[in-house]
Amino acid sequence: MILSNPALRINRTLKVDGREGKKAKSEPKAFTREQLAAFLANAHPRWYPYFLLLARTGVRLGESLALEVSDVLFTEGAIIISKAISRGTVQLPKDGESRQVDMSSQLSGVLKAMIAERRARYFAMGKPMPALLFPTENGTPMNPAHILRAIERTLRKANLAMHFSVHCFRHTFASQLLQMGVSPAYVQRQLGHSSIAMTVDIYGKWLPAGNREAVDRLDETLPQAASAED
Repeated sequence: MILSNPALRINRTLKVDGREGKKAKSEPKAFTREQLAAFLANAHPRWYPYFLLLARTGVRLGESLALEVSDVLFTEGAIIISKAISRGTVQLPKDGESRQVDMSSQLSGVLKAMIAERRARYFAMGKPMPALLFPTENGTPMNPAHILRAIERTLRKANLAMHFSVHCFRHTFASQLLQMGVSPAYVQRQLGHSSIAMTVDIYGKWLPAGNREAVDRLDETLPQAASAED
């Protein structure tokens, strides 16, 4: 008879390459620039603005579902993230605070055209335009399951791997910025992470590995050593 259940320790540790260690974390999957371009090029016109928003802002799924037209500030070139929808309930974003994310020129143009077309269509029908930025035909928030199916259809059409999900757009946004040498602090604020440590922990592998010339520039700030004859 044993005094404790050994199975309780299974979830605490596991063997990794023959060594005992913590449970391995899954690596974030991100589109390459070429893959993302192929995906967007094959997206249905109805879904293109939504997918572009995910790729250019890195917002979470729940945050995108709760976005309203009034949250898009074209003059400032920004979008306000103040709420999220989870299991049909409107709540604060995951970090508990509102934030403002920058909006690229391309995304701004696409959203402006989409809103103008929608406004004209609802005006012709004599109906008020839904407040949501990406509503269903009934003006209600989109169903995440429908979004996943739209992603799957687009992946097949673009001949891309089927492992990409909604969250991969967020990973793509962060990884591409970091690869361009953008400050992790900026990426943290855009993503709404509670700390820069979280950003670096998740996306550290995309940070530039090093710059040999940087250490040489340190020498320029120091006076030359005196010679032995001085």
